[in-house]
Amino acid sequence: MVRTVGNANCQESGPIARAWAAVHERLGGRVRNLEVLWGPAGIILKGQTSSYYFKQLAQQAVLTGVGLPLQANDIRVYTKPPAN
Repeated sequence: MVRTVGNANCQESGPIARAWAAVHERLGGRVRNLEVLWGPAGIILKGQTSSYYFKQLAQQAVLTGVGLPLQANDIRVYTKPPAN
């Protein structure tokens, strides 16, 4: 799997960087610790957010902004901010 953590690889124009940029552009910092991975069947999203609505928006950003299949949306929804 290819991994993009934070904006480390967002200078590139590949599908992982485009997916990360689409989520970040649409949601800003509402998804903490955003990771975009490329799995055998498509993109995998990981991170934490405070609502299921933001989780869904992240998924829609990838599906409409990148045009690649989404294998999994593993963004966790928490009610209290995670301890750092």
